[in-house]
Amino acid sequence: ANNALVGYIDNSGLHMSVDVLSNGAIRAGNAKKLSLTSNNNSTMTATFNLWGDANRPTVIELDDDQGWHLYSQRNPDGSIVFTVNGDITANTLRAGEAIYQNNGDIFGSAWGGWLSKW
Repeated sequence: ANNALVGYIDNSGLHMSVDVLSNGAIRAGNAKKLSLTSNNNSTMTATFNLWGDANRPTVIELDDDQGWHLYSQRNPDGSIVFTVNGDITANTLRAGEAIYQNNGDIFGSAWGGWLSKW
């Protein structure tokens, strides 16, 4: 509007010199795939992908130059799977009513409470 340069397009893509804001959807092609890549200050390039197909209707995944870190997907039957390619570190993990504590103790209905008191 004021003749200010906000970006340009060349053979390597669209380059923006300001933030891009949207009140609507941001779409990436007819294949319904969105990929965001960042290598600003890390030693490897990280990529966040949103995609899907008939076998994996919705897939959200994160990877870098050495491989994939994690993904979450919706299956054709409507169930959801979250998969990590490595360790998970947490103070407490919950699976339904079961609780896994960082000291190795487990709470569950199979033994009527905490395993350490069984």
